[in-house]
Amino acid sequence: IRGGKQVGTALRNVVGMLAGQRHLLGVRQRRSIAVGFVGRRDDERLDQRLQPARGLEQVVRPADVGFEALERIATDKSVAADDRKKYESVLQREVAYCYQFSGNEELRTRAEAIYEALIETDPNNIDALARLALIKRDAQDLSEARTLMEAALDEDVQQNPDQHPSQLRWLLCRNLAVLYWQIFEDDRNAPDAPDLLAAAVELSEQARNAAPTDPQRAGASLNLLYYLAVQHARTGADAKAEIVRRAEAVLPVVREDDVPLERWDTAKLDTLLHVEATFGTKSAAKKVAALIAERLKPALKADPRATPLEGLRALSEEEQDFYLFAMEVLAGD
Repeated sequence: IRGGKQVGTALRNVVGMLAGQRHLLGVRQRRSIAVGFVGRRDDERLDQRLQPARGLEQVVRPADVGFEALERIATDKSVAADDRKKYESVLQREVAYCYQFSGNEELRTRAEAIYEALIETDPNNIDALARLALIKRDAQDLSEARTLMEAALDEDVQQNPDQHPSQLRWLLCRNLAVLYWQIFEDDRNAPDAPDLLAAAVELSEQARNAAPTDPQRAGASLNLLYYLAVQHARTGADAKAEIVRRAEAVLPVVREDDVPLERWDTAKLDTLLHVEATFGTKSAAKKVAALIAERLKPALKADPRATPLEGLRALSEEEQDFYLFAMEVLAGD
């Protein structure tokens, strides 16, 4: 990329004003957690992004069908009592699932109440524990989300101690790792911060081992590498060599992803950039940085009269972080 050093110099003051202290080819604090959402395209019934429904009938009608089925089961004397309880639990979970991802806050609140009732009846209901944890996480009640997700994972380990690969185990380990990361991010100087980060690393390794598909394993690997990069930045010289050794063993899995980098979303590219900048080669890091810079450049130049600072402010805070770090990498020797 021509002019990389000149651009980096021109933006030096802006970097200081908008992003605070950064370290070239290092890892900085992030405003959001892109790593938690690697692999979202996979079929993740327990962990889908909240997407507004095109019409509430898309959610309410399936839920109504579920309620109708519940009523039939409750009045059907030919169904044994134990079987009735199982069927009712399954249908209630599915009704709550429809509500949870409806994009409607009232229905989402109903889903929360259904999960809580299911857990009160059966404290070992893994689906209800895990899905309620996601609701609490999205509401930023990270402490309660952590308690619920830990309980779900503990129960899965007890019920299925040797089940690998496992879609459920992969999801639980990955999601709990993200929760630990979020709590770590809230206060990196907390006494338990190193332990939370170490737990995120180990759970991500477990998610890699449990992943039933190659894309899921690659996503868990990228998460793991990002957590390791943060550990590397916070660790003394004696421990860095082991972190590097561990990361170098995982990095090829991410590089062999079948999806071309040009098709990765910007947040995922930013995660990869930090991984390559910490554990990879400068040429690999610059390649990723160039993709990020080119992708965000049109927004920067939308108003030709804008100053560099005004152009940056046209980006979201997250995009500012992405762009500035990419430019730092491109300006490096």
